[in-house]
Amino acid sequence: MKLIKKFESYTSREEMCQVLCRNGYEMNELEKCSNEELEEMCSGLENEMSNESNSLKEHGETSNYMFFGNLKTIKRLVDEMLEMDEAKVDAMLLNGHNWAVDHIATSKDDVEEVFNFLAGHDSDIDHGFATHDDDMMKSDDEKLDGLEGGIKSFQDFQ
Repeated sequence: MKLIKKFESYTSREEMCQVLCRNGYEMNELEKCSNEELEEMCSGLENEMSNESNSLKEHGETSNYMFFGNLKTIKRLVDEMLEMDEAKVDAMLLNGHNWAVDHIATSKDDVEEVFNFLAGHDSDIDHGFATHDDDMMKSDDEKLDGLEGGIKSFQDFQ
């Protein structure tokens, strides 16, 4: 279990930034923050970790605690990005930063694939999504059988 110092005990701005960077923040976003804001963020992490710790104590520690921690970090960062001014972000992306668009697209695909896998293996929850393996197991003919009109080849268009 990762323990975080109480925010009152940080000796420097640099130390607060290091802790926050280890927990999903980027240095460039932290440089814009005042010391008070950094202390609040550290305090928020402390509360978040305390809640996670209590939850794990109540339910037993999971082997994949990093999986859930990473999901929470992803959610927090996405929420923060969605709060940003879309026009400013769009201008930055258009200014030679297409890599960011590509990263979000591939990340979305990865998260969606994990969700579909998990949703397909949870018998209590039906999200209406097929598992990743369902289509992989079908032959091309089986995949096409469900298509309206039974089109199976280019010749069917003639």
